[in-house]
Amino acid sequence: MRRFFFIIAIALAISFIVPEKAEAVNYDIEKVTIQAEIKPNGVIHVYESYTYNFSSPFNGMTRTIYLPKGSFIDNFIAVENVYQLEVE
Repeated sequence: MRRFFFIIAIALAISFIVPEKAEAVNYDIEKVTIQAEIKPNGVIHVYESYTYNFSSPFNGMTRTIYLPKGSFIDNFIAVENVYQLEVE
């Protein structure tokens, strides 16, 4: 049963990855790592790591995460290398 919830959590995490707007930027996603842990109280802790390779001039990346009604995200942190990024 735990494995089922883990698979559901991974599928939900991947389905929330939607680019905010498309621009003429060439890039590859070289590596994606997603770790999810479901606690007994239903809280899911998710760690995601993306490695991008940009082949055109570019100065940033934007991601929007859409949540199901009644859900929320707490303690969200974005980091590039060792520097914490601004999160809106």
